[in-house]
Parts: sequence; C-alpha cells; structure tokens
Amino acid sequence: MTDDLHRLSGLVGVGHDIAKAKAELEKQRGETERVSTALASLRRQQSEEAHKLQALQNETSRLTSLRREYETAIGHLKKMIGV
Repeated sequence: MTDDLHRLSGLVGVGHDIAKAKAELEKQRGETERVSTALASLRRQQSEEAHKLQALQNETSRLTSLRREYETAIGHLKKMIGV
C-alpha cells in the first residue's frame, strides 16, 4: 500500500511537471510566433530600404555623369570664346 501511495504521488508530480512544461511550451510558441512576425517585417523593411538605396545610387551615378558632360561642354565653350 505504501508503495502504491509513493508511486501515485510520483505520478501526480509528473502530471504537474507535464502541465507546467506544456504551459511553458505554449508560451515559447507564442514568443516564437511574435519574433518570427517581427523578423518578417524587418526583412520586408530591409528589402524596401535596399531598393531605395539602389535607386539613390543610380540617381547619383546619373547626376555625376551629367555633371561630367556639363563640365566638358563648359570647357569646350570656354575654349571657343577664349576664356
């Protein structure tokens, strides 16, 4: 009888441990979902920012080319008018 009582007491303790572990698992699943959602949002934002950066680099390159063309044209005009 004492053995049965000890075994039953142990099983009750295991049952409580399992319930506690399940609750912790659910908490971790919720946290994982929250972090995954945040990560996906950050990845989208990073992609958008990378596109903006590329557009700015392209515009900078275009404007630099225009400046060179204008400087060359101004140089030719200065030669033509003797300045």
